[in-house]
Amino acid sequence: ILMATTGEGEDRVIEILDAAVAAGLLDESTEMPGRYAFIHALLRSTLSSGLSLTRLAQVHRNIGEAIERQARPGARQARPGTRLGEMAWHFGHAGPAESDRAILYATRAAAQAEARLAYDEAVGFYEDAIRACRSDEPVDQSELAKLLLSRAEAEWRIGELQKAGDTFFVPMGTPNSWTC
Repeated sequence: ILMATTGEGEDRVIEILDAAVAAGLLDESTEMPGRYAFIHALLRSTLSSGLSLTRLAQVHRNIGEAIERQARPGARQARPGTRLGEMAWHFGHAGPAESDRAILYATRAAAQAEARLAYDEAVGFYEDAIRACRSDEPVDQSELAKLLLSRAEAEWRIGELQKAGDTFFVPMGTPNSWTC
């Protein structure tokens, strides 16, 4: 992902990562080569807060596209369907210009979660898709209605009956309402 999003070669990326590990900024996985994590969420948050909103959206789009390329059938590391949640998250943070892909991957991730009977996880993905749908101008009311219905069904399946009802039955003009 870093090579695809930075334009740097493998050796240079590894040098940078090694330096970040030596500086105590990143931890390298002891079980999976090439996997790194920030030592603290506050550090990650601080680094991303130094970016403009536009730059941050671009970074998320670039990461989403790199994951998308890796997941395509025929790609070297292709495992279609395994990274839907990651793509949904990155495209969901890539701004309104990427709302279509955010909705696509969030609904696919939600369907995948439902197939595993992980309805609480599906609710979260549907909420992400709804947020992306509402950020698009003009809002596709038909698509929004389908997403709300899907979220309500997932809420119902985990026993959140009040939330399922509230998904549709809220006063007009509130963030959860829609019009026909």
